[in-house]
Amino acid sequence: EGPVNTELPKRIMSGYWHNWDSGTPFIELRDVDPNWDVINVSFAEPDKNDRTSGKMTFSVSDKNKYNLGKFKEDVKYLHSRGKKVVLSIGGYEGWFYLADSSAVSTFVKQINALVDEYNFDGIDIDLEQSSVQLNSGADPDFKNPTTPRIKNMISAIRQICDAHGDNFILSWAPETFYMQLGHQYYGGANGYVDSRAGAYALRDKTTYVQT
Repeated sequence: EGPVNTELPKRIMSGYWHNWDSGTPFIELRDVDPNWDVINVSFAEPDKNDRTSGKMTFSVSDKNKYNLGKFKEDVKYLHSRGKKVVLSIGGYEGWFYLADSSAVSTFVKQINALVDEYNFDGIDIDLEQSSVQLNSGADPDFKNPTTPRIKNMISAIRQICDAHGDNFILSWAPETFYMQLGHQYYGGANGYVDSRAGAYALRDKTTYVQT
């Protein structure tokens, strides 16, 4: 079992506030409906020119002159209302993996800096596409993965969690099939199953999963 977060209600409503302009009506972070308990700010993304180095970027839409300074003030405001604000990492366009120990170190340093600067209450892992691909047919033990990109991501996330308190939120937003196939056909067990199936770990650090 994962750690028990003493600052969250027993049941929560969690949703995503996105930091890009998709043509939908823009709302500032402070204007999120007060019924939401946890607001996932999406996304921190990799450097699009180098998706294996651990270099990450984060910004907010400048629509209506909304900037990072205003965003930071809004995080404080939501905290004053008892809300949790979590940094979501990845997304469909933000696929990446950590190629080696240097990438792990870079990723940990940059995510920790974002968490500390904006006072995020945790991280939400939304890794898609090939981010969590196992070595197909060559990594059958889900308790002891050997695929480098999986081991490196586990190491990085564990270091980030360990750098913060017991109430630091670690949530996961796996695509549905990762979970469904992972229960029946673990992706590293053979060459006939999608090699991304079930490629999540860190149960002892996980606060909750939102499939």
